[in-house]
Amino acid sequence: MNLVYLVTDSTVANKFGLEQVKYLSKSNLDIHFICGLGSLDPELKNICKTVTQLKSLKRSINVFNDFKSFFIILFFIHRIKPSCVIYATPKASLLASASSFILGIDNRIYQIWGARWETLSGLSLILVKQMDKLAIKLSTSIIGVSASISGIYSAITKKDILVLGRGSAVGVDRDIFSMNGRNPESFKLGFAGRLAQDKGISDLLIIYKKLKKINSKTTLEIIGEIDFSDPVDVSLIKEIESDPSINWVQHCSRIELASHMKRWALQILLSQREGLGNVIIEAGACGIPTICWDVTGVRDAIPDFLGANLIQNNRMDLLYSRIKEYLDNPLSTMEASKLSSWTIENFEKNMVLNNFANHVNHKILEMNSRN
Repeated sequence: MNLVYLVTDSTVANKFGLEQVKYLSKSNLDIHFICGLGSLDPELKNICKTVTQLKSLKRSINVFNDFKSFFIILFFIHRIKPSCVIYATPKASLLASASSFILGIDNRIYQIWGARWETLSGLSLILVKQMDKLAIKLSTSIIGVSASISGIYSAITKKDILVLGRGSAVGVDRDIFSMNGRNPESFKLGFAGRLAQDKGISDLLIIYKKLKKINSKTTLEIIGEIDFSDPVDVSLIKEIESDPSINWVQHCSRIELASHMKRWALQILLSQREGLGNVIIEAGACGIPTICWDVTGVRDAIPDFLGANLIQNNRMDLLYSRIKEYLDNPLSTMEASKLSSWTIENFEKNMVLNNFANHVNHKILEMNSRN
């Protein structure tokens, strides 16, 4: 049986799509992968029957490019005649849900990995939210990656937003992210994620400079590349590059990321929205806690016993106090082990991906039995 899998961005394809299609390929499915331009992990081509990258498929709204992508996807799905179409990320989801609905594909599965519209305003908010509502309406099954994502979407649709287990798109690889080799440096702060406005990079630098004033030994490590679809101010990038106590690593493997995390005293993630904060659970599996705003998709990745690490959104005073308090009294080895165990118990990679693959296979079998 054929299955078509779509995401907008190649970076997301490498991080989430690859892991999911690996598991789906075990189910005797021929997988056809579609995404935008960009460097792809070579393993995708080994796993998938076909891999198609569209120059016109981009995160930003462009009427000409979007119609072009829509018709390419429409004709592709018509030719392949898949049993199921799976899609995630706003642009790919709208185009894929519409084209597969028109063609009468029985299984149209929408994975909600985050609410892009949650941090928008004005016309952009209205437009992106309506696009999301349409994608939901045209889908036969909707999966949310966290309970809080399911909660905010329940306000805009009557359809069920299913959360598999505790959520997450791909979970955390316990063979890479673990307590093994954990050796946190007392005043080393970390951040992993895209350098984007939504990720709170400006807030991160403000709080870092404030901490640096009271303790000159404080350092910061930033891991991630610039997100040109939601870029931060050029002056912030220059500030990061020019500060000798900030180490900016733009590209690294998951193994290298784990190695960096294990040396952090603490991760600070001031994102305004997430689906489910994957870097939070990756650090957590290493026994490294995260202090963050109490927002959608973040709160689901923090255990109750570290609830003090969830800070009221935009309360920089409370954030500063909590970070300072934590650095003065960090987790003991036993407490770090408790955090790691909780994370693995709830978000272990094989469990998360099995839940996803089983859901997809069940939907295909269910539809086949009806036909």
